[in-house]
Amino acid sequence: MSTPAATPTNNFDVLGPALINVTVMLVLFGFTLIQTYMYYVRYPKDVPRMKLLVTVLLILDTLHVALVCHAQYIKLEVSWDAEKLLDGEWTLYANYAVNLVVCVLVQIHFTRTIYHLCQNRWRLWLTGLLTVLTIAHLGLGMATTVLIFKAWELSKVQAATDITLIPLAAARIASDLVIAISLCVLLHTHRTGVKRTNSVINTLIVYAINRFLLTTAISFIQLVVLSIDLLRLWSFGWSLDFVIGKLYLNSFLASVNSRTHLQDG
Repeated sequence: MSTPAATPTNNFDVLGPALINVTVMLVLFGFTLIQTYMYYVRYPKDVPRMKLLVTVLLILDTLHVALVCHAQYIKLEVSWDAEKLLDGEWTLYANYAVNLVVCVLVQIHFTRTIYHLCQNRWRLWLTGLLTVLTIAHLGLGMATTVLIFKAWELSKVQAATDITLIPLAAARIASDLVIAISLCVLLHTHRTGVKRTNSVINTLIVYAINRFLLTTAISFIQLVVLSIDLLRLWSFGWSLDFVIGKLYLNSFLASVNSRTHLQDG
């Protein structure tokens, strides 16, 4: 990978692609609010651990949206000046760290779910592997956060994160793959002769597959786009991270809310 041009050919090179992903992010945040409201209505007596996790994730997600919107506002405010447009902004980088925590918490939740579903000798192997991949995801994400703060200028961020982007994407995709396969296999083994139960299991399997396909597709596209030495594409690839955390959180909320929704159907 190489460093993008120091100045954009026009200011849309930076603002336009990012604005697209901000719009998608806000739509997904709307789904997050709806699903969170549904959870509180349907599960007022859910276990404290789950209620705390949903609450913490909602707070972090709201903070993430606030940071992204602040960063976008600042960039729009200085859009007339190409040099200031490419200068760093702490909220633009801080939102990356918040998004990382959201993704890791969701991965930990699914790892715990797999631990309880798996009752044979594979339990320790699967959860051990997922723990390693999740720690790798967290560690590489934290390293990336440090690097982008050190680089500060947008024109230097790509070169600064070359060393972490590929292993970070690999850890994220590998973790999602193991989670998806494990959930599909384990849920399938829990099928019974009860039609309603099987319907719930089949839908949860579909959720697991869709979650993997969505997050992996976005992660792969992001990695490819970030490797291209073109500022407009690089800006789009970087801002794709605004969307990834929302996909993780909505997949988590969908799996949690499906318990009552499917049984009632």
